Amino acid sequence: DIEAHSMKDIENRRDYSIKFVDKEIYRLYEFLKKETILEETIFIITSDHGDSFGEHGIYLCRGGLYDATIKTPLIVKFPDSKRKRINELTMNVDIAPTILNFIRERKQKIDGKSLLPLVKTGKILRDKIIITDSYCDDRFCERTKTKKTIFTKSGGKCYLCGGEHHKNKKEVYDLENDPEEEINKTN
Repeated sequence: DIEAHSMKDIENRRDYSIKFVDKEIYRLYEFLKKETILEETIFIITSDHGDSFGEHGIYLCRGGLYDATIKTPLIVKFPDSKRKRINELTMNVDIAPTILNFIRERKQKIDGKSLLPLVKTGKILRDKIIITDSYCDDRFCERTKTKKTIFTKSGGKCYLCGGEHHKNKKEVYDLENDPEEEINKTN
């Protein structure tokens, strides 16, 4: 935001925007309830990315493969469902197959996996996920619940900042003991 005067100002603006979105989601929820269609509605709240506020020297960027930018919320309310918190590896590409599975639509050739088995029985769908960084040449990561490995094949030139600061060919993080991803185990 070009009108911001400090990182704190930017964080305050981000927090305000989150509160605004929360308020609008509540308005939608109340409307669905008032119209008595909430219990017939699949309600999904998600995001396509997080934001960096200085982690790994990256500011105000949606790119990168650190958890600050790749971990996103996924809140799903199915009709007649009970509240449940699940902490497993999923991907945004799983949303469409989940909806199709819920409405009993025959599965088309589609990427992703339905989350319904995970929700209903706790069946783990993935032991790892692969994520690419669209802001850099040939940069991707493999993430499990306990470990992340970031691979950069071609020097890590960043399309967003133009810098070469993503140049480590391989980064390995122990997410159990280093959840902030501060200690690269390849060093």
